[in-house]
Amino acid sequence: MEEMSLENRIKDLDSQNWVESDVINLIINCLDDDETYEYKKGVRGSSHVTIDLYLPNGCRMLGFSKKTIIEIKRFIDTSNALQSIKFIYDYSTGFNEMILISGKYTDIIRLYFNSYFEGRNIRFVTVEELVRLYESKKDIIRVDNTKSLTEDDKQRATIEYAKQEIKKDRQIVFFLGAGVSIGAGVIDWDGLLEGLTKELFGEKDDTFIKDVEMTSIQKGRYIIDEFTALGKDYVQSVKQLLYSNNPQGCELIDVIAKYAFRLDSIITYNYDDLVESKINGKYGDYCCPIFGDSRMSEGCVLPVYHVHGFIPQSDKALSSKIVLGEKQYHQIYQQSYNWSNVEQIHALSRKTCFFIGLSMKDPNLRRLIDFAKAEDGEAHHVVFLRRENERLDRMNSRIFEEMGIRCLWFDNYEDLPKLLDSLLPPKEYEKTDLRRSRDHRSKPIN
Repeated sequence: MEEMSLENRIKDLDSQNWVESDVINLIINCLDDDETYEYKKGVRGSSHVTIDLYLPNGCRMLGFSKKTIIEIKRFIDTSNALQSIKFIYDYSTGFNEMILISGKYTDIIRLYFNSYFEGRNIRFVTVEELVRLYESKKDIIRVDNTKSLTEDDKQRATIEYAKQEIKKDRQIVFFLGAGVSIGAGVIDWDGLLEGLTKELFGEKDDTFIKDVEMTSIQKGRYIIDEFTALGKDYVQSVKQLLYSNNPQGCELIDVIAKYAFRLDSIITYNYDDLVESKINGKYGDYCCPIFGDSRMSEGCVLPVYHVHGFIPQSDKALSSKIVLGEKQYHQIYQQSYNWSNVEQIHALSRKTCFFIGLSMKDPNLRRLIDFAKAEDGEAHHVVFLRRENERLDRMNSRIFEEMGIRCLWFDNYEDLPKLLDSLLPPKEYEKTDLRRSRDHRSKPIN
């Protein structure tokens, strides 16, 4: 699949079909050699508010004066968005003009223009107006596909964004996938299915499932059906395979544990209890697993939601039904009010979510993300992804931006713990934040 060129992207921009980076790249391509830009420039008086684009020398081609600040909002139809614009205007210094770029005008924009913006150096420009302005100059402008926001620009901005979000009081939710536990020695999904198949059919016939053209959850459904037919407990078999390497922890889980006092909750697609064990080993009975019909225990500060089921390492702890096959998978995601869907949507719509150890290919997770996407169209969440190839990474970056997710890239899996650790504030905050977390215990689930 060929990636759409910047020139074609510009041609296709309209009030609905665009993301922030499209607009920024269009503007950057209109800059002359002596005209520079600053991406995500900080605003005086705030540790986390930034200007989307600052043009110290303006843009002659588009008629933007020197020292212009540009703020891009997919929708300017909420008081929060307008208050953010007002804050940037009031606290930014040394600029001559503010350009507001949005998908379309709304009644609330007109109301605020009359009550606040009128008389100030603020101009509204819709995306369609910006494209028309560009088209009128297209004989002069030559689109340069290398002249756009660099990946380093985006990486630095996302790192700074993540750091500022982490400083907020318990507003982060970690979504954890198999990549978290594999580093500790927990068997991966393919290995789990292969092990269950061998238990059913023996060494010689394990290719019966392994080599058949089916998705993983389809294979899981066949495996569950065979276990049921034989009257065998597949959960116990999963447990034996899951902990066959006697996993204890890894560097990534160690770093995740450092975040405990800053998290609102953890949502995990893993069956194991390695994260809880590490956190409770470090801070006492600080977190608790939530699964099936269980509820938050007294004194629990940090809930860990096992949305696909829970199989703890200890024989004394309770296990739950697990989502292994297609039938259970469909049952969960077709029930809008299933507790696991509710918790995920609640986190995705109200908190800042960090996706760690996830490929982000699960169609149901992507459906929930799209369903819960913020009305302002901004990218509020962060996904940690390993670089694969330049073209695919650029495509993923744009697609995830459309989904409301910023990308933080790393080269090798060994780099992920260091990247995650680098976002934490200095260690001297740890005791204070831990005490504050214990003073604001989460309420039990209704």
